[in-house]
Amino acid sequence: MMLHTLVEKFLLSYKGVYAPATVKWYENRLKPLLKTLGEKNIEEITIDDLRMLYVKMAEQTQTYTEHPHAGRKPTEKGYSKYSLHAFVRAWKRLFKWAVEEGHLKISPAAHLQKPRLPQPNPKVISRDDVINLQNAALKFSTHPERDYAIIRFLASTNARVGGVARLQLTDLDIEHRIARVREKGKGGNGKVRPVFFDEETADALKAWLEIRDRDDNLVFGIGTAGIYQMLKRLSKKARLTGPYNPHAFRHGFAKGVLEQGANLAQVSQMMGHSTPTVTVEYYGQFATRELQEFYDRYCWLKNTSSKTDADKQP
Repeated sequence: MMLHTLVEKFLLSYKGVYAPATVKWYENRLKPLLKTLGEKNIEEITIDDLRMLYVKMAEQTQTYTEHPHAGRKPTEKGYSKYSLHAFVRAWKRLFKWAVEEGHLKISPAAHLQKPRLPQPNPKVISRDDVINLQNAALKFSTHPERDYAIIRFLASTNARVGGVARLQLTDLDIEHRIARVREKGKGGNGKVRPVFFDEETADALKAWLEIRDRDDNLVFGIGTAGIYQMLKRLSKKARLTGPYNPHAFRHGFAKGVLEQGANLAQVSQMMGHSTPTVTVEYYGQFATRELQEFYDRYCWLKNTSSKTDADKQP
């Protein structure tokens, strides 16, 4: 089987199972592999072929010559470590899938190393900027109640933007201040998890639902792109200088609750992370105070100091 056929089968197996954006992500990251090795039999592809392709891309000085987004102008710089990491991740997944499906006995990418990435530095929206966005929504928005409620919901629940856009009336329990959000996963809404919100957010949701005039079951009736654009408009009105995108609210939530004393295990559950490792990787830096308190409580050298001659003098 030629590589281009394998890629077609791989993408076909993901369609209708994973979100369209996920399928597109893999399609784009497999393009360099297809260009170089597409006409090669998959049983003849070796790790050396993959390593040579990786080195070629790592040493490339001009990128976006064949960028997934049509029309993007080439730039005089190479791929970032993040881009290279994504390419290798996609290649490894492709060949692992080929083994799982019985197309290959061994993956040629099994020992292909991904580049080491820098320590994540989450871009966090500040509490003051959340307030400034709320004020801008009430003052400048054409849908003030809706946009105010979205901002409150993002900040209070740490829900991903897709979960906010897909939130349905039947998933909302304002009385008990809990909602079920459908976020990334198989089919684009395969992960359903509970999120909680405060009294002020409950009041904002009530105010919006009282005037909401829609026939469908969606709470807000605005897509992910619409939420991004709404926040962008309001950030300009509020003259924000820091991050304001929907994911900055998640980062702000994690930082805020850690600083309030929550532990990483609790935050991992509230964030809906697949494993606590993800939480530690992204937000461990915000848990320094928690670790300091843990250290002071359990330090094994308590009360073991020795008196020096100077200490013994009256």
